Amino acid sequence: MKTEPQYVTVVYRGGLPEPERRTQVETIYDEVKTEQQVVLAPVPAGGFTASLRLFLQQTEDQRPSRPRAAMVTACLLLCSLLVVSALVAYGLHMRNENQQLLMEKSWLQSRTEELNREKNRLNWTLGVILSQDSFSVHIHCPNKVCRPCLEGWTWFWSSCYKFSDHQFSSNWKTWQESRDYCRLWSADLVVIDSLEEQTFVNNHTENYDDENHGYWIALSKNHTDGWTWTDGTNYTLTFWRGRQSGYRVSCALTHRVAGGVLENWSKASCTMKNRWICESRALIPQDESAAD
Repeated sequence: MKTEPQYVTVVYRGGLPEPERRTQVETIYDEVKTEQQVVLAPVPAGGFTASLRLFLQQTEDQRPSRPRAAMVTACLLLCSLLVVSALVAYGLHMRNENQQLLMEKSWLQSRTEELNREKNRLNWTLGVILSQDSFSVHIHCPNKVCRPCLEGWTWFWSSCYKFSDHQFSSNWKTWQESRDYCRLWSADLVVIDSLEEQTFVNNHTENYDDENHGYWIALSKNHTDGWTWTDGTNYTLTFWRGRQSGYRVSCALTHRVAGGVLENWSKASCTMKNRWICESRALIPQDESAAD
């Protein structure tokens, strides 16, 4: 900031008679120092002290207050830093809060899914119990621990399977006799409705001494309805082996096939005696991902 020079005139009246003092003026230059330059200002006759006081007052009023401005600037910078720091701290706090909320949300979703699976299992178990005429807790839940299948039965997905293992033909049964035996255990002959189940059944059967015998399954044919499953399952997926002569009344057998599972069903007279496979609903359903 440029400061305009200030002029002060000093008149000396001594050493001359009064009239001359009034008419003659001796100009005395006083040295005036400012922040930027030095100016020799004429001092008028008259009050030197008053003029000097006026000069000093004007100089003081016009002098820039740099220390005060610097202090104000420093305060503004400090306030800005405090505001920025507060905003950064708040942002970090909110980010941590959001991460915690996301973790809690994920845990709640996982817990909800687990509880839904548990509820579905309990509903399934209740349905199995209610579907039976009599349910023995002692047999199904020994030592107060419930098992999905009875002893000697094999668990696969949501079913239990009983594979007849009688070696002598005297213990084999006709198709209807096999069904009656299965019903004693609240079961029926096996219904095969998927390739996975067909693979499972094939892996748990044994070969006979001849290729004509097999294991009874819940598929039969009469002269009016054709081939039907005992539980009404759609007759769409089949695994018949080759062309075979049929009977007006026929029942289906499944045979053990090494190295494959396709085309291992055959037609037979329902009065022929064979082994059999029973199937019942498991007391506890098995997840498909855990099935063998």
